[in-house]
Amino acid sequence: QGRRRGGGDGGALKKLVTRANAARVVTVLRVAIALERRFFVIFTPYLGYVTDHLVLALSAAAPPPTVQALDMPSFYENQEGGRGSAGWEARKRGSTRRKRRKLRSSNDGSDDEDEAPREGGRAPAISNDIGGCAAALGRAAVQLISEWVSYDPDHTFDKSRVTKLCVPLVGLLESGLKWGEGEAGYTDLVENMMQPCITRLVQHVNDPNLWKVINHALISKGESTQSRVRQAAIRIVAACFEAVGEEYLVLLPETMPFVAEVMEDTNEEVEAEAQKLIQVIERLSGEDLDSYLR
Repeated sequence: QGRRRGGGDGGALKKLVTRANAARVVTVLRVAIALERRFFVIFTPYLGYVTDHLVLALSAAAPPPTVQALDMPSFYENQEGGRGSAGWEARKRGSTRRKRRKLRSSNDGSDDEDEAPREGGRAPAISNDIGGCAAALGRAAVQLISEWVSYDPDHTFDKSRVTKLCVPLVGLLESGLKWGEGEAGYTDLVENMMQPCITRLVQHVNDPNLWKVINHALISKGESTQSRVRQAAIRIVAACFEAVGEEYLVLLPETMPFVAEVMEDTNEEVEAEAQKLIQVIERLSGEDLDSYLR
């Protein structure tokens, strides 16, 4: 009945997300985490309603290099009122008028706030200070994904959600360094959050094609200029091989170039992590990888 009255939940959710600020998105995700931990599989089907919140949180916490954190055009390019649409132009004109009114109010000594964006306009992805909320957004998103795939017997976390969330999720390995939490905070993010989340995810999907999507996102971090990111990526790849077992060896052909590359890394810690990965693969395959690495 709710869907018939509201014309579907998708449009309403998008309107909610486009007007959300960072603190509200974090709150939504944390409430969902608490409910999932309380009700487990009973609540899992409802997590589909916060998928857009997860995308938004991960994208804001780990924005692509070409996307600004406070105003992400790529997220809204195809939305109603997106760039180039009549709604976009109307919002630009409305923004100019609001700035003029604010300037006049300031000159009058008034503290009135700007009026809200117009209904047809395009609001910023997150209106609060991202710098102060990036860590909370990223950590809440990782926790919720981890809980989701842990209690999902009906596989509601399906192919579409894996492909939508995988790249920004793995992107936290890079952006987590910029959250200002220090080395201990980054280590905690990788070892206690990212690694368990991604290993649970690969075990959950149990599909070689989706494993490739996740693995590709991870091994692409071997090109990072940050040694800690390369080290974290190797650690999680090894954890995925261990978590799934021999079946994960189907990814060996595409993983070996990555292994060969990180074995020649100039950073000793990265090279040591690569040696551990090789040991895991050799234990699972029963083969010596030296011939593949020559």
